Amino acid sequence: MAMTVALKHRNRLRTQERGAILPLMAILLVVLMGAAAMAVDLGWLFWQSIEIQHGADAAALAGVVYEPDLRTEAHTEALAAAVVNGYDDGASGTTVTVLDYDDDPTLLENSSQLRVTITDQVDTFFMKVFGLGDVDIARTAVAQYSPPLLMGSPDDTFGRDYSQYAPASASDPGYWASISGTYGPSSWGDRYTSPCKDKEYVDLTLYGDGYGLTDTFGNDCIIHDDWRQSVNPGLWDAEGGYLYGIVVPEGSSGLTVEIFDGPLFAQWRYGSGTNSDDWTGDYWPNPDSWSRYESFGPPDLDITDDFITYFMLYGPDATPLDTTDGNELLCVVSYNAYNDAGPGQDGYDDGGREQYYAWWNVSWNEFGDMAASDIDKIWEDMATEGSCGSFDRGAGVYPLRVMVAHNEPGTCPGLFNTGGCPYALNKYSLRVTGTGGTPSISALQDMSIFANDVAWSSTEFYLAKVKPKYAGKNLIVEIWDAGDFGGSPNTGDTIEIIAGNGDTLSCAWVVYDLDGDSPGSGTGCSFEMKNGAGGSKFDNRIVQFTIALPESYTCSGDTCWFRVEYNYTGSALIRDVTTWSAYIDGNPIRIVE
Repeated sequence: MAMTVALKHRNRLRTQERGAILPLMAILLVVLMGAAAMAVDLGWLFWQSIEIQHGADAAALAGVVYEPDLRTEAHTEALAAAVVNGYDDGASGTTVTVLDYDDDPTLLENSSQLRVTITDQVDTFFMKVFGLGDVDIARTAVAQYSPPLLMGSPDDTFGRDYSQYAPASASDPGYWASISGTYGPSSWGDRYTSPCKDKEYVDLTLYGDGYGLTDTFGNDCIIHDDWRQSVNPGLWDAEGGYLYGIVVPEGSSGLTVEIFDGPLFAQWRYGSGTNSDDWTGDYWPNPDSWSRYESFGPPDLDITDDFITYFMLYGPDATPLDTTDGNELLCVVSYNAYNDAGPGQDGYDDGGREQYYAWWNVSWNEFGDMAASDIDKIWEDMATEGSCGSFDRGAGVYPLRVMVAHNEPGTCPGLFNTGGCPYALNKYSLRVTGTGGTPSISALQDMSIFANDVAWSSTEFYLAKVKPKYAGKNLIVEIWDAGDFGGSPNTGDTIEIIAGNGDTLSCAWVVYDLDGDSPGSGTGCSFEMKNGAGGSKFDNRIVQFTIALPESYTCSGDTCWFRVEYNYTGSALIRDVTTWSAYIDGNPIRIVE
């Protein structure tokens, strides 16, 4: 009996326990479902915050390339990029705020930055139960753009149009702009448009030695990685050659772009006149008479089409190094090469220019003998020459591409073979004018020049404009094939990088060749060109400087221009075809915050 009572009591307790667990399980289930719902919503909000950040990054990057000169375009493009990413300013629950340095200098470090903040109202799923139907999420991005450095000239001309003996009213920066023809050796100074690592190759089986050629003249053309082959010359999507930037300020109109001595012409390289070292220097080297007459080769060899020089002007562009991203092609002017020595020769097509063009006659080749009025007649307006019409498209940087048509490897007819086509150098100058504000023209990021100034101790050339906003960063300068002047440099002859503001620079340098091999390095901002009793130490090599700009770096006006200084001990004349590059280390368009 007692056992029966005990069993009944135990069963009753079990029934009571089951009744107590059910409410607990119900409460726990609600808590677990709430936690799961919270986790889902928090994950959703976190994902949305990432998407909003991506939208802010994209908007800042899209707009910053227009700063600081085209502020309206910067704001417009940033807002447009935000829309593409799903954030339309003014739409329900969405705001997009774009600020530049002029809007609020306390939020940004310099005028090349752009700040974008996107605030979006994000709906929740389960948090509505707790009264949170939506959450405002804001994310900010600050982008910075380092445009290509302006090089070579702060003025309205690039390159000289007279010798040191000519009237002082002309332009004489001490160099000509230069570009190589097809398949020349990079060892002759043009790093980017000369495709061959070494000298061109002569095929004696075609012409024998009747032109003074020997089988020791050159090597096969081995194409190097730095070569910029011409692509679609004269068309809107052209690539290759060298780029110049025409900076048109606000309020300027009537833009005129002129070319001085644009065609490539076979001519005398050196002469007996007192001014012979000041000629433009267009030539194709003929080893038959190396130091005197230089022609395009055998008279029955028609190769002039492969030396067409193109001058292509584009409308203003926030990314001037890329002219294929929707740029307007304003004008194309092209010049055929002339395969003879002057007027009256077969095939000469002077276009009526023989009375003015400096290269048609050895006596006229000496610019010191020409009046300034005759020098001025050599300049040709691109709009007139190309029948292009008005160039006025407002303020901004107008890219100007100069390129020479390149044959494909192995297709050059006649004198050369195995990818070795005839080699030439075309020297020219550029000038821009306008009203209501003076435009300027500079090379963009790199430039090939024929430096042929005459001095007896040191000569300075403009290198690159480095603004104060680059303080604390590294300036990279590359000098290709330096010091080919006056035959060979003397021991103690140097090339030096100097700051326009007088700062003492901290530099380190490394030298390497086109194969990437590095035979040496050092510190300091100058290097000696001579290698003991031998030839040029840095012939056919790159000397790359890394220049640490101090945090305190500042400049204004002309003092922002870094310079290259030639220092030499003897009475040498500079005749140096060389290529210089300058850029700020790091990605030019990047998020900094």
